Amino acid sequence: MHPEENKLKQFLVKTPLYFPLLRLRSIYEYRAVKMVNRLCHSIEPRTAYCISPYKTGTTYLSGMFKDVCRVAHEPLHYTTLRHIENNDFLSKRKRFLNLEIECSGFFAGRLSQVREFAPNAPILMMSRPPEIWIASVINYFTSLSERVSYNYVARLFLDPICGQRVEDFYDLNPLKQTRIVIALLEYWIRVYKEGMRDHNTRIIPLEKIDKHTDEIEAFLGYKSNPSRDPKWKRVNPKKRFFCLRDHIDVKRYEQDVNEIGYVM
Repeated sequence: MHPEENKLKQFLVKTPLYFPLLRLRSIYEYRAVKMVNRLCHSIEPRTAYCISPYKTGTTYLSGMFKDVCRVAHEPLHYTTLRHIENNDFLSKRKRFLNLEIECSGFFAGRLSQVREFAPNAPILMMSRPPEIWIASVINYFTSLSERVSYNYVARLFLDPICGQRVEDFYDLNPLKQTRIVIALLEYWIRVYKEGMRDHNTRIIPLEKIDKHTDEIEAFLGYKSNPSRDPKWKRVNPKKRFFCLRDHIDVKRYEQDVNEIGYVM
């Protein structure tokens, strides 16, 4: 994105214009996708997927393959979230995008649905320890509330999981905080257990991703960019301390978390 375009976007996302502009763009994108038919591409695109939950390295993975293959990070983001239950749209979306690798957190927890339009695609998931991931989600979306007038990822994706506005976490009473933490932890468990049961899904710890580059390349079927930026961690300067044990009895979830490869 051109620097001037980026500045304009940063300005618009803070204003009331952001939501109506999103809706207008989404209408255009939806119609463009729906016009796709099976004659658009003589061969069904072979797309590999990274469907790690939000805040688990999908941006970094897309950067690994940037400029070396057709890769995109959360393409048609808002439009896809609006129509995420529509399998016909998702199937046509795949042909419309014609990607070699897609990295999209909104497919996490929807592996069986992805298998409807990509039955044999290689699917990669990166993982983080549940306490670190939950803290990252809460702190990130809390910090975004000051910079974005309409947080569609929170409204359309995380709020249904949490049962309430995720960015309000630190303003809620302890009981409501506990409900959010339990909902996120149970979602995390469901995502990775689903991946463990799938016939063509690989789970890689995010902190070890660079040690597994060869494995990831072989699995996804594409060589990564050797000159990629090695810095994948984006620091949130406003993050607050979070301890899982302050909110739940971790023993209740120890077995599930251990099976996924982490110790609580």
